Amino acid sequence: MKSIGLAVLFAVLAALVFEGLARLINFITWVCFLGAFKTDIPDITDSGLGGWIILIPIAGALAGALIAKSGKKKLVPFSALLMTGTGFPFGVEGTFVSGLFVLGERKLLKAAALAGALAYMMHAPLAATVLIFELGFIAFTLLNVVAILLSAATGALCCFLFYGWGAVFPIHESGGNTISGLTVYFITGIVVSLFGISLTGLIKMMGKITYKREWLPVIAAVIIGYLGWLRPEGLGTGNNFLEVLYTGQMNLEICLGLSLVRFAMLALAAGSGAPGHALMITPLVLIGGALGTGCILLFAMLFGVHDTTFGVAAMVGIAAMLTGRLPIILAAIILSIEMTHQWMVILPVIVAVIPAFILRKLIVRNGTN
Repeated sequence: MKSIGLAVLFAVLAALVFEGLARLINFITWVCFLGAFKTDIPDITDSGLGGWIILIPIAGALAGALIAKSGKKKLVPFSALLMTGTGFPFGVEGTFVSGLFVLGERKLLKAAALAGALAYMMHAPLAATVLIFELGFIAFTLLNVVAILLSAATGALCCFLFYGWGAVFPIHESGGNTISGLTVYFITGIVVSLFGISLTGLIKMMGKITYKREWLPVIAAVIIGYLGWLRPEGLGTGNNFLEVLYTGQMNLEICLGLSLVRFAMLALAAGSGAPGHALMITPLVLIGGALGTGCILLFAMLFGVHDTTFGVAAMVGIAAMLTGRLPIILAAIILSIEMTHQWMVILPVIVAVIPAFILRKLIVRNGTN
């Protein structure tokens, strides 16, 4: 009982810390890109900086590299905080995880804190619980299940107290689950999952670079900054684009920036070993959602298939990307329901994640990934 009580307590602390980190990252982004002192979610797509925007990720990477070079582990979260705030395409969860070392070898408390933070972030206590076990953060025992479930519920309760219980990804139209629509979702799942699988491969390839590796994030930042100048949708946490994904109110440029450009940025940032890459959920949500939307736009143009909706397609893309990048499937399915508050998404999501899961298993087994 003492362990469970401590787990719940640390879940509350984790939710508060997560909120604080999110505000700090937003503040850094506002100051660096927009010259304002605010802590709400920023939109840097119209910063007015022009080519000067390239220098911001480079400056953040230099500062982060110097902090990392000091060799002090306790400073790593500050490095992740700076890099994410100055444009590296990570989520707040990456900075949060980089600081879990303070709990030492207490695996249950680490897992409980992470479950509370993820439930707080996604409004998804069940998905957070399942994700902890599917990713192998802690052994599957009755005590651990109860502790993690209560911790996730506590994180979700904190979210309710701060923001209410509205859906993170509200979908109001499903478009009907027709054969042609489900076929599109099936193919979308395959396409998007291949992006997730290839992301893992690219990160592993870059991980083999050992020469002057401590400065590799700075080199990556040069390319990230240049890509951000071309398409600023790829920079930073990108939380302001969630509404664009579930409403489908995006043009081709935004879709490109959130999908392919952010994908390239994420591969460079994570492959360089930049602090903040240890856990990537938010970036995968944005990339997967944009790719899912792009797929149905493509199918509509090429084959005249209109039995799909943008919101469901984005959710299908999110689930397929998570399943392709991470060794999960149940968490992705449950997350789609908890994020949307709609049971209607479950069939399209299942149709998409099954081929995604099988592909990942086959490619990992063959040693490709």
